[in-house]
Amino acid sequence: QLPRVSMAWLTPSAFKPGDADAEIVADILGGGRSSRLYKKLVYELQIAQTVSAFQNSLILGSMFQIQATARPGHTATELEQAIEQELNVIRTQPPTAAEIEQARNSIETAIIGGLDRLGGFGGVADRLNMYNHYLGTPGYLDKDIQRYRAVTPQSVQAFAREYFATNSRVVVHAVPGQPQIDTPQSPPVASAEASQGVGQSINAEEPWRFEMPKPGAARPLELATPTSATLPNGLTLILNERRGLPIVAASLVIKAGSDANPVEKSGLASFVAAMLDEGTGTRGALQIADELARLGATLNTGSTMDATTISARSLSKNFGATLDLMADVALRPSFPADEIERQRANRLGQLVQQRDNPGQVAAQVMAVALYGSRHPYGYTEVGTEAATKAITREEMSDFWRRSFVPNSAALV
Repeated sequence: QLPRVSMAWLTPSAFKPGDADAEIVADILGGGRSSRLYKKLVYELQIAQTVSAFQNSLILGSMFQIQATARPGHTATELEQAIEQELNVIRTQPPTAAEIEQARNSIETAIIGGLDRLGGFGGVADRLNMYNHYLGTPGYLDKDIQRYRAVTPQSVQAFAREYFATNSRVVVHAVPGQPQIDTPQSPPVASAEASQGVGQSINAEEPWRFEMPKPGAARPLELATPTSATLPNGLTLILNERRGLPIVAASLVIKAGSDANPVEKSGLASFVAAMLDEGTGTRGALQIADELARLGATLNTGSTMDATTISARSLSKNFGATLDLMADVALRPSFPADEIERQRANRLGQLVQQRDNPGQVAAQVMAVALYGSRHPYGYTEVGTEAATKAITREEMSDFWRRSFVPNSAALV
């Protein structure tokens, strides 16, 4: 439904010189709301719904990608031209030391935070396996952190000059249109060996490969028991401690979600949640994003059928400042008029994008079938186009004032 631009360059292999610079510059260009491309394309020009940049580090050679999806009414060509202008800046001027520090903090927090999980992408097992696979050294964590601390503004600029050339990239415009499905070709004739299930082994057949590893000794299951208290203002505080990593995560859960939406104002709770970090009495939207980036912290807001949640996570050394930001967006949102209109346009774009997602289309159809069109549960969290256009600043402020009260919330 919406045009998209993808750009890609070949870059240094994983853990080779230049790979860490690529990750740092990816964060500076498209690592979130504090990044250059977000500020330019999504916030200032308002021509993009989303934009991201990332280094896909691989063993034989890596791939650096930038992806941007246009806002309704804008083109892939506009996106490409705006991206190219930002690339020109980083080719000709080194980034600031503050930008390097922000990117480094975000990367280090993500690495250490991943160690809270055993498996999954970035978990302990995945990281040990990655170091062993690429380097033959499972215990590479300290040296990995040092790679990013060695990156300088000058090394990032040198990387951009060398690898972000316009004649060594692929640019793809994905635009709306009718899909053309090619007639399937006959499959190639398989070799006799392949047809009999005989292939060439990559690893030599060794005796130990035929014996399943023995399980370790059974350990008793120990579940943490949270500590709970009620503060004088009525707020419930729930503390769950797991020692081992310098990470703190917190969620402020308010018992009011889309179930509190007026029928004709579907999406109100979600709209309010989206506006919480778009400006407060003391900070603007970009100030909030920049402070979070400097701390290497994350802060997310959202709603479900039954709750609105503000979640934050950071290294423990930065959690005091992160909690201050969390308190600011919860207690003092200012609902700036210009940010409401920018967010409104973004949400209308989301509604267009939903038509491309069969899962979201099915969820909307199912919600109406289960609850009916006169029930708050009969809509997805974003709501409808008509409601999104009609919701006012006063309705948002009233929802927040009515719902965000201490005795109907918990800080976990």
